[in-house]
Amino acid sequence: MADLLSGGPVVSAMLAAASDAVVVCDAAGAIVACNPAVEAVLGYRPEELLGHSVDVLVPEEARPVHPLHRADFGAHPVPRPMGEGLRIRARRRDGTAVPVAVSLVSMATPGGDVVGAFIRDITERTRAEDRLESIVEVHRAVLVGGPLSESLDLAARHALRIVGGDDAWVMGSVGGRVEVLAATGGSTTGYEGASLRTTDTVAGRVIDGGGALLVDDLAGSDLANERSVQLDLGPALFVPLGDPDRSRLFGSLVVTRRRGRPAFNRVDLRTAELFAGAIAVALALGEGRFAAEDLHEMRERDRIARELHDTTIQCLFATGMGLQAAVGFAEPEGQRRILDAVDQIDSAIRQLRSTIFNLQTPLGARPGIRHAIREVATEIVGRQGAELRFAFEGAVETALDAKQADELLPLVREAVANAVRHGHASRIDVLVDTIDGFRISIADDGVGMSGEPSAGHGMDNMARRAAALGGRLHVRHRHPTGTVVECHLPHGAAAGAGDRP
Repeated sequence: MADLLSGGPVVSAMLAAASDAVVVCDAAGAIVACNPAVEAVLGYRPEELLGHSVDVLVPEEARPVHPLHRADFGAHPVPRPMGEGLRIRARRRDGTAVPVAVSLVSMATPGGDVVGAFIRDITERTRAEDRLESIVEVHRAVLVGGPLSESLDLAARHALRIVGGDDAWVMGSVGGRVEVLAATGGSTTGYEGASLRTTDTVAGRVIDGGGALLVDDLAGSDLANERSVQLDLGPALFVPLGDPDRSRLFGSLVVTRRRGRPAFNRVDLRTAELFAGAIAVALALGEGRFAAEDLHEMRERDRIARELHDTTIQCLFATGMGLQAAVGFAEPEGQRRILDAVDQIDSAIRQLRSTIFNLQTPLGARPGIRHAIREVATEIVGRQGAELRFAFEGAVETALDAKQADELLPLVREAVANAVRHGHASRIDVLVDTIDGFRISIADDGVGMSGEPSAGHGMDNMARRAAALGGRLHVRHRHPTGTVVECHLPHGAAAGAGDRP
């Protein structure tokens, strides 16, 4: 115990074996002793530091204030960490700065008071903290709903910081090509948005293969291409954003240094892999959030559509049916006005149906023509008790484009409505085939065609729509009773009528 307190051989042996650098300074700040670990931590041999000011170990930007900090500790020489709560760096012999944790202690010696500084290299701890901070910031950016491009830019900037690169890139793979989704650093100007063949890039191979890659000198290796030579890219690391499936979706992180700078090591690569994996998770969570928002919106749209269907349209339909029943009790002028009102109600129902179809359409998609025809016919029949039967033959879904479908559905609506209102049908058959162009037939077992004005008006509407589609409308009696309304679009019309002005 006496040896420990007097600084005897035991203490000397412990300081010599310590992995932390120990530097002892006098009251003026001159270095009077240090242990061998200063070479591993700071790059100096112990004898190189003796007699020099301790300021030689302080980065240049912090030197002006360092004497004030030394004086403050001299006035209150209580053992404590230096710069508690701050990030402190020490200057190495080669001029680089290393993050350190420093503990200070004051000691009285026969030659006067001295201050001992115990210096620990905390590069890995700092890097871990930076990585966590970066991950949190990128996660926050993704989850608050920012654009993906901004999140990728943020990830590239943080990648530079945590592995000490000069340039960083986020590359995505689409259809055999690699696109620069985000880029940061002095050499990346003008490259964001560039599209390159997958086979021409190391990043493309990393994305397809799903494995990380470390290169000591990219421009001088057999992996070099025109761009890496032009940019004078030296050490490089390539890391996929997640597993192979995810990396094909999110891409690859690339960090490079100038030629001549130290190569990346396995710790750098592992750090980048951990960071890239966390970023991939953030992007996946962001996708999940967007999907949840889309689902919520779809449910809300579906709720509104159901309310329109169950209330507004049913009320309008019932009103139209009631007016139609009153036609026979009115004078000719009254009949005309009633029929005009019925037409206006039909128009309002068509507009509402179009709105409902749009509301019920999944975001970014459109229901097939089979579904739309079924929906229109079923809605018109409603609670009238008529039986509906459907038959589809051939490639019905691909026979019409969106514009043609928009023109056809009102025709179907009109034909089915006539069968219910005028024909008093108990069964309606809707037949669609693509054997010879596109053909739709609406056949009912009602009372047959009548000479009422409304019937003729409805037929004119359907005929005009058939002509707009490039086809013809055929109406005939059905044996033994009923009516058949058929719209036939020849092959040429079915292929291109939707493009007509």
